[in-house]
Amino acid sequence: MDEIYEKNKIYRGARAFFGFMCAAVIGCMAAASAVLTVYYPPDYSEVPFIEVSVFPALAGTAVLLLCAVLAYGFGLFKQLNIKHLTCFMAAFAVIFGALWVVFAKDTPGSDMALVCENAEKMAAGDFSMLRPLAYFSQFPFQLGIGTVIFIFMLIFGENYQLAFQLANVFCAAVMLYYLAHITDLLFKSRGASVLVRLLLMLCTPVFLCCTLLYGNIISPMFCVMALFYALGASSKKHGYLLAVICMAFGYLCKPNALIFAIGIAIYLVFQAIARRKVLPVATAVCIFAAMWLSGEGMLNIYENVSGYDLHSGMPKTAWIAMGLQEGPLAPGWFNSYTDSIYIANGGDEAEISAEAMSSIKSSVKNFVQSPDYTLRFFGQKAIIQWCEPTYSGFWVSAPDVVHGEDRGLRAIITLLYFGQLHDIAVFLMDTVQLLFYGGAAYCIWRNFKRLTIAQLTPAIIILGGVAYHLLSESKCLYALPYYVLFVPYAAFGIYTLCGDIGKRFKISQWRKK
Repeated sequence: MDEIYEKNKIYRGARAFFGFMCAAVIGCMAAASAVLTVYYPPDYSEVPFIEVSVFPALAGTAVLLLCAVLAYGFGLFKQLNIKHLTCFMAAFAVIFGALWVVFAKDTPGSDMALVCENAEKMAAGDFSMLRPLAYFSQFPFQLGIGTVIFIFMLIFGENYQLAFQLANVFCAAVMLYYLAHITDLLFKSRGASVLVRLLLMLCTPVFLCCTLLYGNIISPMFCVMALFYALGASSKKHGYLLAVICMAFGYLCKPNALIFAIGIAIYLVFQAIARRKVLPVATAVCIFAAMWLSGEGMLNIYENVSGYDLHSGMPKTAWIAMGLQEGPLAPGWFNSYTDSIYIANGGDEAEISAEAMSSIKSSVKNFVQSPDYTLRFFGQKAIIQWCEPTYSGFWVSAPDVVHGEDRGLRAIITLLYFGQLHDIAVFLMDTVQLLFYGGAAYCIWRNFKRLTIAQLTPAIIILGGVAYHLLSESKCLYALPYYVLFVPYAAFGIYTLCGDIGKRFKISQWRKK
């Protein structure tokens, strides 16, 4: 433990508070994952359901833990070359992700289709989707990723969709690379460094979501990069600048990057308090300033080009109002509320915000009057989002069989979507999810009194993601950026558990034999 930090009472108090909160929340997530599993229906209608599924995931996780203990016993964690393993991990991510993109043959739908349509129209000089009451007037935050797709269109022409998907694969590999190095930086454990590179190759939902023409991969990549640079900036001052730049790009691609920014800012503020330095606080301020300036700059450019006002989109209160309502898909999921009040109020932000606040007050009143309903609502909402092991990885790219879509998929891909192979894949991802959640919970509980705020920062970001989506709109896919942050903790937790088991059963003697 760094004595500079431990001498500061504010720092110690903050560390204890965040440590307890992270341990409690992640422990609950691990317990829920061990007992419950969320599934999508066979026709991929977006109405996930919860099932009690205790034995399969526990059995699968026990097998993986046994493999880890055996590897520890035979000294494999000390024998494997970390640099070679890093290269193998990156190559695996690129090959697996690219193969999935090519063979899944996914085409954009819903919001992605509208974003792509706008990019195509902009290429022809048509800015009609920015006019009042049109899509980008309602959701101006989508212009960031829309601009990225527009750039891909200019470079790759009619092949821009495949090019963007393959770029997602590259971004996924980069994200895993930085997650591995975050583990090296935070825990300084060779065993955890080896193990995290093995576990990161099990992040199948990340690879499955590479088919999205959206910001769900590129934005988390920038956010993870920013986290790495901020955590290591005390030894390399240029890290502060790189953290600011990466967060600005991450925010442009997807505004939910704000949660990462808040987590990073918390770390920087307490680093400044403990070390009595101004630079970390200045960096935190610069991060938020850069995010605001990038967003405002983009909107102003589009306003000047199109002549339309883009500063009166859907207020954030409307998303919170919808997140506290029942819906046809799941509690707090999209239910067309935002669309209906936007049209009904003619796009007037003040009127929309007032109506949304009224809905929020009504929901809060219902929660206060009925504690049982409150527990059921938020319990279901959290479980459905965080205990779905594919994180919508198959759902986002599945063929629309209801409307007879036929992409001419290979037989094995069809089986991955609809056949017994799909059931096996979901079981394996359910096992990995429990391994990640359980390993992370063990890591935090086992090292509760020793973890620094730097080591807790990824968990604080997870905590922010859980809290935000409990209040705002929820969806399994929205958990993906936080899902990958469990892996560094899982790696250190599992390696620590192997060491604890090794001491108990004298497994270290195997290596001597």
